[in-house]
Amino acid sequence: MSELNIHQRIAAVMQAIAYVQKENKKVNNQYTFVSHDAVTAAVRTHLIDNGIVVIPTVTKHIQDGNRTEVDLNIDFVNIDKPEDKISVQMFGYGVDQQDKGPGKAFSYAKKYAFLQLFLLETGDDPERDNIDHRKTSRTKTAVHKDMKAAAFKMTQTATIEAFESFLAGDGFQKLIKELRSEWPEEFQGLREEKDKHKKRLEAGPKLTSEDIQLYIEKFTKDLSSEFDAGMCAEMFKIAKNDLLKAAATGEQIHEVEVAYDEHIQRLGD
Repeated sequence: MSELNIHQRIAAVMQAIAYVQKENKKVNNQYTFVSHDAVTAAVRTHLIDNGIVVIPTVTKHIQDGNRTEVDLNIDFVNIDKPEDKISVQMFGYGVDQQDKGPGKAFSYAKKYAFLQLFLLETGDDPERDNIDHRKTSRTKTAVHKDMKAAAFKMTQTATIEAFESFLAGDGFQKLIKELRSEWPEEFQGLREEKDKHKKRLEAGPKLTSEDIQLYIEKFTKDLSSEFDAGMCAEMFKIAKNDLLKAAATGEQIHEVEVAYDEHIQRLGD
């Protein structure tokens, strides 16, 4: 074994395994697939038997909303002669609403590096997928910023009339049209937020004199997590108007003013 170079060892793995079986479970009840674990299980024993060590390294990582992109470099090293190695570069994407995006992107890249290096058949043929490229008009970051601003303004409406007037506005209608055609997940999220606020309004007044202090505390908390000065100013304007409508005291309004001024100062530092 020790006299074989890395290319010969890789060729030995290719001779030992040629096909990876798809799993039985389906994605969205539509199609089966070859998983990262299935590919790893298929090659692991043969890598060990042929003295090949696999060393993956992330060379680039981008987080865009709920999508993670990684560039991966994988070294296939001759265990008997570590300087004898070949490297494979691959990239991967992972989409997840929680914290699994990086793992998905990493697994995707490693799976396809194995498939391509060892020329493993899976029964998949991506070139046969008849999917048109969809070009979006804006970046996800810009869309999320507008969504956040629209959701905040919408949830600050205190009456059904004001709520419906906001929904009928040109700005909101333009955003909804864009989300519906280009960002279906974001469209669904904003629609759910709209439905929840409508139920709150139908249930009764949003702000009463008894919960003014809770409102101030929530405003201060929301403000502390916002880093756009323009958005902060809009939040402050709405909060102050709401407090005035609820007959808040001068001291309570001053508390909101102080919180806003201090946060803006921190942003400027």
